[in-house]
Amino acid sequence: MDPAPLVIDAAPVAPAPAHPETEEALVRAFTAALEARDLDAVSALAAPELAADLRRMHGQDADAFWGRGQRWIDNVNSGFDVRARQEDKTDHWRALLRFENGNEETVQFSRVEGKLVFLEL
Repeated sequence: MDPAPLVIDAAPVAPAPAHPETEEALVRAFTAALEARDLDAVSALAAPELAADLRRMHGQDADAFWGRGQRWIDNVNSGFDVRARQEDKTDHWRALLRFENGNEETVQFSRVEGKLVFLEL
């Protein structure tokens, strides 16, 4: 007696998402990476210097790192706008993130090898 064939009913694997192309999409992707506590994904959305700083901070005190991340998550999830861009002719610029809960953060964006990343938080 032959065994019944094995049938696997799996959903197709979605392609990896493209790197964020807008400031708003980068903020959302960074927030999702923080929510998942995915340090590799968080680092991938930062310029190399910032990624190294984030990894160092995580290594020194992971609880404090994720606690600060939770404050960012709460701010973004309240709603946000990217305002007061200070652009120049270089590949990096500063912007003000204004959150619906009344908080604000000044961040720097940059392009590294054509990809939009955080340069400074």
